[in-house]
Amino acid sequence: MPFNMGSFYNECMGISSTKKKGYTGDKAACFNFVMTELLLNTPAWKTVTVRLLDKACRRVSFTTTGSEVPDDSFTDCAKDTANYSAIQHWLYEHRDTITKACQDFKQTLLDLEAPPVG
Repeated sequence: MPFNMGSFYNECMGISSTKKKGYTGDKAACFNFVMTELLLNTPAWKTVTVRLLDKACRRVSFTTTGSEVPDDSFTDCAKDTANYSAIQHWLYEHRDTITKACQDFKQTLLDLEAPPVG
């Protein structure tokens, strides 16, 4: 059967939608990466690189050993890589807005009046 790129991407979108619910609920698919910007002071788009490297290492394992683990086939890994690439691209395109929002949020927290001690 010939490879159908459109079908592949539609499957990626289905996976992304399902996984998003597990990771972020009703929030944007990239919410957990934005949280890393808040907590680690590292641009959100850069943090996705760790997941992409995980997937790259997994693909190297597939190509060198040929072994697959349950629920993680080569095809699953390829689809995850496509999804993480799309998320990283979106975060990169919106990096200035995300960084500003994170800075504003941090400043709002710093401006809160501390509760009395004792």
